[in-house]
Amino acid sequence: CILYMCRALSAMVDKFCCSMTDIPDIFQAMDEWNVMQAVMLKASGSIEWSFVSLLVAISLAVPLVIADVMSLGFRLAVWASLAPIVLLTVLLVRVFFVAAGISDKCTRVPALANSLSFGPGTEHRRQLLIEYIVRSDAGFHIRDVRLTNAMAVKFLYTHVVCHCLRPRHEIDHRCALRGAGASTGPRWE
Repeated sequence: CILYMCRALSAMVDKFCCSMTDIPDIFQAMDEWNVMQAVMLKASGSIEWSFVSLLVAISLAVPLVIADVMSLGFRLAVWASLAPIVLLTVLLVRVFFVAAGISDKCTRVPALANSLSFGPGTEHRRQLLIEYIVRSDAGFHIRDVRLTNAMAVKFLYTHVVCHCLRPRHEIDHRCALRGAGASTGPRWE
């Protein structure tokens, strides 16, 4: 559902860009951008809690998969049983980047508007349109924070660093426990 809403919002930006050449009046373009921005804010506001719960699911699924692999070993049967969780995590990351792409599309609209000619003597009004689009800060918002691809990459990078790069002594400790016949499950201290 979230992916379809994000695709629809992305299509709205594309439609606005395609129809910008057919709009005879710059102020009409401002009105259409205003309506599109309001729809984006309402849509992102209505699905933001679902989106946040998906981010929490991503944050919890990866460490659990790592813990399972560390405790059960690197056998093919373990990977086969974890395949649905890994696939779900990849799909959730895809939804995250599709939502972030909406904001990045909105940042490229002023450059398109600047390249268009709305007739002689409309340079000042065209500049007003560009300023209006830039200052509108349109895009996908989560709790009044604009989600961009740069933020998504930073989130993913931080997540990988925090959960996947374990200190070497912790891995050696688990291997020593496994060799001694002790419990190989995760230790919660």
